[in-house]
Order: sequence, then C-alpha cells, then structure tokens
Amino acid sequence: HVAPRVPPKVDEAAQRAAARTRMAARQAACYTVPRVEHAVSVAQPVAGEAAARSAAALAALRGQITVKEVQKLVKRHERRARCGRLAKGLVVLGVLTGGAVAAWKWWDKQANPDWLVEPPAPTEVSEHNTSLSSVDGSQGALDPEVRAEQDGKKGAKDRNDRP
Repeated sequence: HVAPRVPPKVDEAAQRAAARTRMAARQAACYTVPRVEHAVSVAQPVAGEAAARSAAALAALRGQITVKEVQKLVKRHERRARCGRLAKGLVVLGVLTGGAVAAWKWWDKQANPDWLVEPPAPTEVSEHNTSLSSVDGSQGALDPEVRAEQDGKKGAKDRNDRP
C-alpha cells in the first residue's frame, strides 16, 4: 500500500504499476545480464593487451627499450605467426590426406570385397630342390610312403627328359 489515506483506486493503480515495473526490471535483467557478461569476458583480454602495450610504450618513451629491441620483437612475432600458419596448414593438409586415404580404402573395399577377389596362385616348390626337409631345416628321415612318392616323381621326370 502506498499510503493509508490514499483513495482505493489510486492505491490499486500504484500496485499495478509497481508489479509491471518489477516485471519489466526482470525482463531487462534477463535480456542484459548475458550480454554484459559476454562483453566483460571479451574485454578482459583486450584490457590486458592494452595494459601491456601502454607499459611498453611508457618504457620506450623513457628510453629503456631501444629500436633494435623493438624490431627484434616484431620480427620474432612475425616469424611465430608464420610458423603457426604453416603448422596449421600442415595439420589441415594431413587431416585432408588421411580422410582421402580412408575414403579411398573404404571405396576400394566396397568395389572389391574380399569374397570377390581371386586368391593368389599357389607357390610351387622349385624343381631343383625336390628333397623335402622338416620345419626346423634338418634333413631327417622321411616317411617311406613320401620317399616312394618322391622317387616315383624323379623316375617319371627322368623318363620324360630322355630323347
């Protein structure tokens, strides 16, 4: 209530105005708070950079920094920026190349599935070394059936080679 001796209609109007004012204040706060927080967060790095530059300018005006030192710093910053751009470009190129290789392998796998590809031709034992050996390389005694089969192949080969 505004005052004890105010007419009731004026008191109701004042209460409605106060409620609308509170609602408008809440809406304004909801609208502006995120924007102000964002502006402050963006301004902090800028403020730090401005402070650093003003300190550097003050040191240069006092003669504490020579022109050579400033040029050296400028060249270092330019070189770092160039290297950063080169590194970023190489990373992008690597990612694109890796993606292209992965896409090509996927496409090749789709075009030539494993079940469709012909297996390679079996390798043959050389004709010069027809004696079989064990896995460890030793020339041990062979099973009599295997020896008879080898001897039979040699005899057949010798018979076919004669004029």
